[in-house]
Amino acid sequence: MTSRSDCNISVSKSNQESGKAVIKSFDSVVINNGIDQKRFNPAGEFKDIRKELSIPETDILILFIARFTSHKQPLTLIKAFSAIAAAHPSLKLLLVGEGDQKAEALELVAKSGLQNSILFQPFRSDVPDVLAAADIFVLPSLWEGLPIGLLEAMSMGKAVIASNVDGSREVVKNEVNGLLIETDKLIENLSAALLQLSNNKEKRMQLGAGAIATVREDFNALTMTRQIEKIYSDLVNKASKK
Repeated sequence: MTSRSDCNISVSKSNQESGKAVIKSFDSVVINNGIDQKRFNPAGEFKDIRKELSIPETDILILFIARFTSHKQPLTLIKAFSAIAAAHPSLKLLLVGEGDQKAEALELVAKSGLQNSILFQPFRSDVPDVLAAADIFVLPSLWEGLPIGLLEAMSMGKAVIASNVDGSREVVKNEVNGLLIETDKLIENLSAALLQLSNNKEKRMQLGAGAIATVREDFNALTMTRQIEKIYSDLVNKASKK
């Protein structure tokens, strides 16, 4: 299919490199995923998710929104949170999503005795509302293309923690618009990053401001649309001249 296409679009450089590694003749144009900053706007009006889920306003809410699959590492996040939760009772972890590791995640939390600190929700359509309630967004994946959920959190001005892998590192610049952690010793690295941000509101605000600027400059929907529109226009013009 790629060899017969007039143009292939990769959503990230790592996505393009993966294509080239598998298909020798692969060629593409990189157009980054774009976020609708009108919908994902921290200045908007949102439902009170904390009230809905009985999460006190004074608590620090850590959020994970993704499929419960091994490459997204939800079980590792639960273990990392569990390692620091007892000493920091004001921390809460909200995991939103479904997947083949959901049952194991529920069992892990039950065994830890942290049911009051670790909350679960199914996939929700009101993602901006859920993001608005959070203080920290975490995506500890083992690999990524260009993670939409991470970009949405950044557009909402959240302090983000992401693993230092392919697509995520194209978005997050460590200590500028978020924190990047290594996948080696992931539990320990996650625990340390969670503590660093949960204990420093000023740091969270600084990284959140950098995150908004990153999405506005490099990952907004308007830019993505215009770039794709130009490709379509060029292809139509080329075809009309044949």
